Amino acid sequence: LSKENRRPFELSRANPLGTLLQLRHFPVVIGMVLVMLFYNLGHHVLPSTWSFYAIESFDWSPREVGYSLGFIGVLMVLVQGFLIRWVLPRTGLRLAGIAGLCFTIIAFTGYAFATLPWMVYVAMIPGSLGALAGPAMQGIASAQVNDTQQGELQGGLTSTMSLSAIVSPPVMTQLFAFYTGADTPIYFPGAPFVLAGFLTVVGLVLFVRVTRNLNIGESRKDLPG
Repeated sequence: LSKENRRPFELSRANPLGTLLQLRHFPVVIGMVLVMLFYNLGHHVLPSTWSFYAIESFDWSPREVGYSLGFIGVLMVLVQGFLIRWVLPRTGLRLAGIAGLCFTIIAFTGYAFATLPWMVYVAMIPGSLGALAGPAMQGIASAQVNDTQQGELQGGLTSTMSLSAIVSPPVMTQLFAFYTGADTPIYFPGAPFVLAGFLTVVGLVLFVRVTRNLNIGESRKDLPG
């Protein structure tokens, strides 16, 4: 930020709680914080359980797990490096956010109920398109605050992501362990992805409600970066 848009440092605001208290005056921002919380709680199912899920469900070797990660990595480079900058100015932030969340739900559903390896690879395509959601949510939140509050906003969003990174992995791994254990009533390695999909559905419902009456994303000035 330029000097005229910087504020004096205040310890009371330099923490997640202080940030959220300051942002409470912006209902849309608080809504986006909640959406990102549910979205990231679901998203952490991937780094938490992917290797366990692939080995358990399809008896993949470490090499095959690596191939799957490489494939999704290539897709993410294409989406984040090229597709996002083309899609967002043309669809607007709201539609891009809804599409990204829907693609994520489709991917989690595909992972949960895939019975053959090729199905997993097909599900990776909408999974990569789910990357549209993050920039859209950040862009909507950023458009609600002035230049002097952008750093505070980004700090609040980062705190939300950090919280989800703490809470989600133990929940997802324990759910996977329960539904693949010897004493499980139902053998279902895809169970964590069902939970992830449900959390994303909650995020989608909140996103639609929060942005229902907003007129944003129609011009390039509202787009992140």
